[in-house]
Amino acid sequence: MLGKGVWRVEVADRGGTNAVGTVPDVERIVVDRVRDDVSKAALRVAPLTDSCRRMLADVHPGRHEIVLYRDAVRVWEGPITRLSLSSSVVEIDAADVVWYLSRRALAFDYNFTGRRQNTCVFLRDMVNAHGASDFNFNAVHIASADDVATAAKWNRYSRTVFEVLDKYAEDSGIDYVVIGRTIYIYDTHTRVHVLPLLTQAAFSSDLALVEYGSGLATRSVVTNGSEYSFAIADSKWLDYYGLLDHVSTNIQEGQGAADQGEADEAREEQSERTLINMVPAPLDVLVPANSSFDPCAPVDFPDLHPGAWAQIDAEVGFRRVVQWQRVDSIRVTVEGGSEDVAVSFSQPPVRWVDPI
Repeated sequence: MLGKGVWRVEVADRGGTNAVGTVPDVERIVVDRVRDDVSKAALRVAPLTDSCRRMLADVHPGRHEIVLYRDAVRVWEGPITRLSLSSSVVEIDAADVVWYLSRRALAFDYNFTGRRQNTCVFLRDMVNAHGASDFNFNAVHIASADDVATAAKWNRYSRTVFEVLDKYAEDSGIDYVVIGRTIYIYDTHTRVHVLPLLTQAAFSSDLALVEYGSGLATRSVVTNGSEYSFAIADSKWLDYYGLLDHVSTNIQEGQGAADQGEADEAREEQSERTLINMVPAPLDVLVPANSSFDPCAPVDFPDLHPGAWAQIDAEVGFRRVVQWQRVDSIRVTVEGGSEDVAVSFSQPPVRWVDPI
């Protein structure tokens, strides 16, 4: 049950397979899981007993990892990034295994100029080629029938592996989530996991409805500065809202460029994907950031991970909306014998596909 978890902290050698020992006297744990970013854990160990000092004496950032167990189930792990020592307190910061990719430069050239490569497949193979065996992680592609493609060129040693992965997540329609030592990569339209229907009773904070005029457009224009493509809304929306443009610049992901046909196709696809989320005016069921789950919410901890989709039934004032939302992050705080599970949602794409 949420709010009732019993947590244990272990230290392991790099790779997570060889345990060094259990960390005693952990006063506070704050750990998160996030979508499209590196998740973090922060531990406070106090008071410092002799057994704790002995256990941590030979533990060092970059070499050792934190492994977190909840109710004897391994739920989070990754390298220690900071170790702060004083006479009475130890503070330990750790990151998930994607952190290793920020310390690996591209070792190979990748050139998809003139041909379109499945972006998720490219990223999966690129990640696994840069440290999977060294650090014991594994990238997995969750496939759908509508995966986005890339036509980019990347030169070796031009940037880190993490920078490439993160740029695609920011600009090019992919998501990634780390669970344990697995890095899941999938198209942002892929509905990777579905939670039960959630209502106001599931949350500690009041739900709200927000309609965004600034997110509205009836024509989406994508340009590289000279050529352009656009998608236009149905006539009923044009008649209702008028012509409202959204212009975005499609800058090539890497140093190369696709041929003209591939570039045109990519712009057309991007303009259509953009418009479908902008008309009608976006209406969002707002779950206040970091709202806590009620312990009786119809979800359990193993189901809670970023990227999961849930329908939220919100009746606010004079409107009732049942809307799909997607989990962005989960933060767990364990202190004084209590466990608080907070969650943040955002609105997913209007159009989705299920995994193959």
